[in-house]
Amino acid sequence: MAGYIRSPMRTRSFSSMRNHSLGRWARKYDKITMLSGVTGLRLTQLGVPSLVRFGEPTWLNCSYALDRGERLYSIKWYKDNVEIYSHIPGEVPATKAFQHPGVDIDLGRSTVSDLFLRSTDAMSDGRYRCEVSQEVSFTTERAKKDLLVYDIPDSDPVVVGLHSAYRTNDLVNATCYFGPLKGTSCSLSWYINGTKVKKELESLMDRVHDDGRVTLVRSLVFSVQPRHVDHKGKLRLRCRGQIGVTYQLNSEEIRVRARTNSSRLHVIRGTEMGGPQIAGLYSSYRKHDGLVATCRTRESLAGHRDNLTWFVNDRNV
Repeated sequence: MAGYIRSPMRTRSFSSMRNHSLGRWARKYDKITMLSGVTGLRLTQLGVPSLVRFGEPTWLNCSYALDRGERLYSIKWYKDNVEIYSHIPGEVPATKAFQHPGVDIDLGRSTVSDLFLRSTDAMSDGRYRCEVSQEVSFTTERAKKDLLVYDIPDSDPVVVGLHSAYRTNDLVNATCYFGPLKGTSCSLSWYINGTKVKKELESLMDRVHDDGRVTLVRSLVFSVQPRHVDHKGKLRLRCRGQIGVTYQLNSEEIRVRARTNSSRLHVIRGTEMGGPQIAGLYSSYRKHDGLVATCRTRESLAGHRDNLTWFVNDRNV
């Protein structure tokens, strides 16, 4: 992935400066350029994943550049305005990690610019901010980004309480369970013969677990009436669970944006999360270029291909 800052002035590569983008992130952001004439401390990249699956480890990156002869005073990380990490070369010890709910820093794997979190949980949600300061002038550069932890149930919604057959005026009393899960726009709904059941017929009894995840619980009680039975004498009852975050999780986000004083457009690919893969894209496009791309799902998602949708600038194609 490459990022660019365009200017009518000439540009120069970071190769003429000390570039402190270390480890795995250095390979991802090795083509960034800066405006000619900009000197001193520059925060060149903030790497905070938008989505992390519950329990998984993750990396945070804060890359910076200094002109020759300048020295770093400190680099610090904050979560929701609470300091969680600091590296100050002039102190002993130079590197410190501070305890905070949802933040489990592995100092052994972390570097000056890269922070490694051993695991994540519901408390890991939040806004992460990096601050870098240089010596003498104590100029400080900062950047922030939100991180969301999600989790998807291992199984489909489970329905209990149904009988094998019903007669007219019999009472249906069923409960649907979906979880544990964590994400945004999570919902669980009942359908009768393909029609979504009105909220007043449902009872909500969601269960919050100690680890912050939630199991959605919806009970449905109604009396079987002739209108509920189709022309074949059947009543089709379905419970459907949806997790809004999966639509972001299982796709690559493609953002095409124009740069100042440049007719060239650059494609920025979102982080691959192990879901459907997009093939056929080039690293950059110009205005009026044709774009042909193919999205393929994993085998494990084969049963959900009807939910595969393209978006351009967050609008359904």
